[in-house]
Amino acid sequence: MVKVLISPLGAGDYRTAHYKFTNSSVYETPFIAAALANHLKVDKVILIGTDGSMWHVAYDYFKDNKPGTTPNFNRGSLSSELVELGNAIDDYLLKEINPCATGGSCCKLIKYGRNEDELWANFDTFMGIINDEVRNGDEIYLDITHSFRSIPLFMYIMMEFIQTLGTKDIKLTGLYYGMLDVSREVGYAPVVDLKPLFEISKWIRGVYDFTNYGNGYLISKLLSDEDSKVSHSIGKVSTYVDANYLGDLREEINKLKTLMEDNNIGETKFLKYFKPHIDEFLNRFNNVNSDYQFQLAMAKWHFDNKKYSAGYLCLTDSILWGLCEIYGINTSYKNRELMKSIIRDDRIKLYKEYSQLNELRNIHDELRDIRNKIAHADVSDVGKSNDAIEKTDELYNKVKETLKKDEFLNLPKQLPMEKLVEFYGAPKNGNIKSACQCLSIIIMKKLCEVYGLDSKKQYHYELMNTLLLNRRLHNNNILPQLNDVYHKITRKARYLTYDDFEEYFSTTKDILNNSRLKDIPKDIPLNKIKRTHENYIRNRQQKG
Repeated sequence: MVKVLISPLGAGDYRTAHYKFTNSSVYETPFIAAALANHLKVDKVILIGTDGSMWHVAYDYFKDNKPGTTPNFNRGSLSSELVELGNAIDDYLLKEINPCATGGSCCKLIKYGRNEDELWANFDTFMGIINDEVRNGDEIYLDITHSFRSIPLFMYIMMEFIQTLGTKDIKLTGLYYGMLDVSREVGYAPVVDLKPLFEISKWIRGVYDFTNYGNGYLISKLLSDEDSKVSHSIGKVSTYVDANYLGDLREEINKLKTLMEDNNIGETKFLKYFKPHIDEFLNRFNNVNSDYQFQLAMAKWHFDNKKYSAGYLCLTDSILWGLCEIYGINTSYKNRELMKSIIRDDRIKLYKEYSQLNELRNIHDELRDIRNKIAHADVSDVGKSNDAIEKTDELYNKVKETLKKDEFLNLPKQLPMEKLVEFYGAPKNGNIKSACQCLSIIIMKKLCEVYGLDSKKQYHYELMNTLLLNRRLHNNNILPQLNDVYHKITRKARYLTYDDFEEYFSTTKDILNNSRLKDIPKDIPLNKIKRTHENYIRNRQQKG
């Protein structure tokens, strides 16, 4: 790591000043570059100036720190003289400041910046400085005290550009300004570090990334010192958004919402100004009360933030999530696959008998086609990407409005799980796997009803799954029978014949209609099931 000071050299008079730093160190010198080099113990100095800058005065100062034989710094032919000045600065650093300095000081000519061509020429020069004179890992100290006001400003913007570009791993460690204007009032020129301005630039970029693309990684990093909890939560939200882990995302959004309601946010430096943007994101989910609604809301958010791939993934799957909600079941993978078979299974062709399923199948076909092209990076269908982008609002509204229709909301009455079991369990054109899934849903919903639980909640499903599969809980003579059936239809479905399934279906109906079923919660309290489930989870985590 090398400490590099970049300092502009102006064309005005360089009078001796007393430069005072915040730690009360004072340096008497006409050049703030010398004061900064001494204070920071830099390894090299890069002076930047026009052909009208006071190069000869700088040479007189740095050459043994006293006037001497000065080269002819003539405008238009400064190349060799600037090399000598760079060597003089290195000698000065080694003798007066830092005997371990790496050296490599140099002087660079730039244009006055009087028009666009000169500004772009300066751009190239500054990029050349970074590429040729600065190495990965170097610390940059930027002085913006002298020269034309446009040049220090330009240097500052260039540093912001280079760090955003990321072509080199460099760090702007300090941004210094010597306040010569107030020296007459206070007797010295305060040297202030304006690095917080650079932090503000990062915040501007972070807010832009978050509000336009939903990318909160930079904001999370910037908040780490100010509010570690909010920082960590925003980082997790961004990760879950990118990975499309919607279950974890929904949970983390609720946590972030709680954190943002903290009264101490008003005392923060930046977060209090960024809060409205976070609130705008969180408020999108105020009326979201189910997994399906959350999936749909995320599809819309992805589209609004030009994340079309993730948007179509969410929108396509939201149809299956919506059907799970209508049927009052959780959105596990197996349940979503069952919903997909209801609208797509060509063996039993339910979509032909139930017109509303055919309508949903057509929408799902269109969305699935777009999603598959995205997911498999299809390069064969050129020229249709704009169609998919332009239809986002249309398809989003179509899904949202279709699943609101009465014919879909009443689907569990017209096509209940018991009827689906009969369809899928029929030897001719049946589907044993789907039949078993339907039967397991019937069992789980009934047990949730007995325990007063919500069958749509994954945690409640897991509790009932623990009840059924943990034989140590079975002190009721009904449960062992139900356990046997449930185990076979959930773990052995692929090996079952249609005759086997018919037998299990008949047995299940007898058990679920048994009056003693309602007494299970008295024999096996819910708290006992919760403890057993928590112990199981804990043991599994410990085993890794």
